[in-house]
Amino acid sequence: MRSGNEDRVKRNCTGYAQVNWNLVEIETKVQDLYQYAKRTLKIEPFQYIKEELLKSGVLERPIVTVEVTYVSVLDRFNEFIEKRKSTDAKASIKIYTTTYIHLCKFIGTKYKLFNFEDINSAFQDKYISYLLKDAQLTNTTVGKHLMIFKPFLHWATDRGYNTKTDYQKLFKRTEFETDATTFALTWEELNCIEKLELSENQRLDRVRDLFLISYYTGMRFSDVSTLQPHNIQGSVIRFTIIKTKESISIPIIPPFTNTFK
Repeated sequence: MRSGNEDRVKRNCTGYAQVNWNLVEIETKVQDLYQYAKRTLKIEPFQYIKEELLKSGVLERPIVTVEVTYVSVLDRFNEFIEKRKSTDAKASIKIYTTTYIHLCKFIGTKYKLFNFEDINSAFQDKYISYLLKDAQLTNTTVGKHLMIFKPFLHWATDRGYNTKTDYQKLFKRTEFETDATTFALTWEELNCIEKLELSENQRLDRVRDLFLISYYTGMRFSDVSTLQPHNIQGSVIRFTIIKTKESISIPIIPPFTNTFK
């Protein structure tokens, strides 16, 4: 006789615990009847088990006492995004959402057959191929989307939705990125940008100022673009990093003092 977890309702179904408990009760009863028929009565067990199960009434009890609702990996991913909205930056939520959209398109109408157990090396290879060929994303962008899987799967594992840990060896962003070409401005080039006359174009004048602030402070554009007058306190810039929520202070050094006037 065969038994095991492969005959159980998966964790991604609501009410799986109660259903599985009922299945265990029936399985235990069948095993007891099987052993009694073979060892004590020395008869073929099938018909005997069938008759005794009917007599015991175990099959007449409601096996499913709660409604079983299927919850797909995509449902869990959406739940993950909703939970992160209260803690993560908007830019991160945007990446999560884009990853979710790509995953929906990749899985298509087969989403009900897609379980956490299917997230393996074969899935990774096919998904990468889809992102590169069908979605036509760059290697760097593919790496960003792959990187989202690990925090999602860690989250799903912590909540008992996922029980497989093979994913820890997968979704390594650096394997799919290429080295970007880095350009460094010379002091002469930087000086030319600073002195460029843009008074007749306020938009470009502001862009130039934001660029110079970012250049001299090392601040991300997402932080520089949200600076307000109250962030400038004397000779120091005080602000909270959007991405990490960390509060920091940066001294205003002479090269870009005039930018804040």
